[in-house]
Parts: sequence; C-alpha cells; structure tokens
Amino acid sequence: MLNFRLFVISILSSVLFFLNQYAFDGYIQSKETLAKELQSTSQTLSDWELSEKPPFKYRMLFPMVVKNLSKIIPGHASENQKFYWSYLFLSWLFFIATSCMLYLVLQKILQSSSMAFLGVFLHLSMVPVLFAYTLPIHTREDQMAFLFLLSAIYFLYNRNHVFYLIIACLGVFVRETLLLLPFFVLLFAKLPLIRKLILSALPLLIWIAFRWLIGADEYDFWQGLNWNLSNPIQIIFFSFLSFSYLWPHFIFSFETNQNQEDTIGLFSYKAVVLSVLIIFLTTFLFGIFNEIRLLYLIFPWVIISSLRIIEKHQELWIEFLKNKYVLVASLLMILLVVILAPYITDLSQNAFGDNQYGVPYGIWAISFLIYFIPTVLSLIFYLFYQPKLENEKL
Repeated sequence: MLNFRLFVISILSSVLFFLNQYAFDGYIQSKETLAKELQSTSQTLSDWELSEKPPFKYRMLFPMVVKNLSKIIPGHASENQKFYWSYLFLSWLFFIATSCMLYLVLQKILQSSSMAFLGVFLHLSMVPVLFAYTLPIHTREDQMAFLFLLSAIYFLYNRNHVFYLIIACLGVFVRETLLLLPFFVLLFAKLPLIRKLILSALPLLIWIAFRWLIGADEYDFWQGLNWNLSNPIQIIFFSFLSFSYLWPHFIFSFETNQNQEDTIGLFSYKAVVLSVLIIFLTTFLFGIFNEIRLLYLIFPWVIISSLRIIEKHQELWIEFLKNKYVLVASLLMILLVVILAPYITDLSQNAFGDNQYGVPYGIWAISFLIYFIPTVLSLIFYLFYQPKLENEKL
C-alpha cells in the first residue's frame, strides 16, 4: 500500500509539474524563458549569471548539481541543450521527491496513512506548489530545499541523528533559511541537552565558516523591505495565496492538542507559532512577499496543524461537504468566477501588468478568486456549522 500511494503521489506530482510549465506560464517551458529567469541568454544558459551574485552565490548546491549533471549526459546535443534538460529533470525530480517525503513525514508524525495522503493533496493544491514556476514565485533551488527540510525532519523523528546531521549540514548550501530547523531543534526537541547542542550548532558553524571562506559581497539587504513597504496590497494578496484555504484550518487548529503524536516536539503549539512569526518577519525584512515560496517554507507546520483539526472534525466535514446548500453555493460561486474571469483578467493585467518581469497578473487574480471559494467555506464551517452541530449534540 505504501508503494502504491507513493506511486500515485509521483504521478500526480508529475502531472502538476508539467501542467505548471505548459498551462500556467512556467518559466522552464523553454530555453528562452529559463534564460530570463537565470539572467543568462538562451545560447549561454550554463553561465547562470544569477548564481554568481549575492545572496544567490551562497546557495551553490543546486547550481552545482545541475551543471555537473549536464556535463555527464551522453549524446551529441549542445552544451546548452544538455543544461536545459538537466535543469528541467532535476526540478521535476525534486518536485516529486518533496511530495513523497512529505507523505513519509506526515505518516511518521500523525500515525495515519489517510491523513498523510490528504496532507500531500493539500500540499500539491497550494498556490506556491501548483504555480511553483509561474512568475513572480521564482522557484529555483526551493524544491530541493523543501526536500532537505522534510528529509531532516524524517531522520530526526526516526532517531537517525547521523543522517539528520548530514542533511542539515548540506542544507546550508541549498538555502540559508534551512537553519530554521536546527534552531527549532535547539528550542523544542525532546533530546538530551548535549545532543541538541550538537545537532543545532554544527549546521550553523558550517554555514558561518562557509560564508567566511567564500567572502561576503555587498548587496542591498533592504531591497525586499523597500518593495514590501511600497506594495502593501500585494503583501495582503500574496500572503493569502501562500496557504489560501488552509489559513482558516491553521488558525482554528489551536483549539486542538498540538502535542498529539509528537514524539520529538518540533510541532508543538509554541513551535508552530514561532515558525510563522520567524518566516513572516524575515520575509518582510529581507524577502519579497509576492515570491510566496519564501512564506511556504513553514508548510510542514501549517499542514500538520491543519490536518489535526480536520481529523478531529472529520465526520462533520463529510456532512458539511454533502450539504445541498453548500454544494449549490459552491457551484454558484464557481459559475460567477467563470463568467467574470475574462473581465478580471483584463482588468488586473491592465492595472499591474506593466512590469519588467512579465508577471501574469491575470492568472493570479483568477487564482485568488478560485482559492477564495474554499476559504469562505472553511470559515463558514468553523464559525457557524461546526459550533452549531456540536452544541446540538450536547
């Protein structure tokens, strides 16, 4: 059954990955669009000029893997073509591997295969995943970073600390935000103090040593903050899209026992709250909110919290979704979005579409409306339906 579920997850992930490229304007759909993302030309893709600039130069592992794979591909294709194939293949591979590893992590922590499978479905339906390669999300090494984060969590909960350390230490060469996990291990892990210090300090020391050896180049640390302050509407818009209809589940999950089935303690009430605060604060100060892959780093905490409350009210959710009024209201809202879609697309593209990156704001406006429908239904459930039925049973 495990292999079958992982097979289904792999197929579904593959379909969504290629759907993103060829239906949602993913930037890997051609060498020309990939070149623009990497700040190279379609004839010199492997130069990957963006990877030579700070802070991207410190995230060296993904570019290194892509370039080395392109060098060992057999055949007479050009170096440029092989690089493109390597980038596409590895992006697809990490996309699938992240989904499969999420299933294993959720199964380990929640002790429920059905909830784990639902959690992967929720993950794949989230905007930063479904539209991972649509601008302005700018997914590059991020799927690799998500895989490393989940793998480290999995090995930690399996008490395999050697493999955890290997993944955590390599992770600092993928993306520096992966230091979030060692920080949480130090604060929340139910482990002996000496072991916690080793598991937390070693990745941090390697990251500091690496930065010292490679040298620090000057760049505008406050570029993200300046953009965020100048675009408050987009902060709200893209913050919603980062987890869309999971936000109500996440918010109301704090009425449940956050320590349930958590043998290590990384998903306790305090850890969940702190993860959200840290990622929101660092994104506001140093990132750009419309690149919602940055906020999505907290997805293990958000999804696990959401699954806990969904599981708690599982029977009520089934009744709610079968309710004829809910079905009719959902169909009417979907119909309204379909009717208004052309007008909303033109309006949003005219209002925001004049930009140097070619962000398809029409797609984002329609996505906002589509994801707003299950969000409204979730709010109705937690604010009115669930309290009413539970009171009636009392």
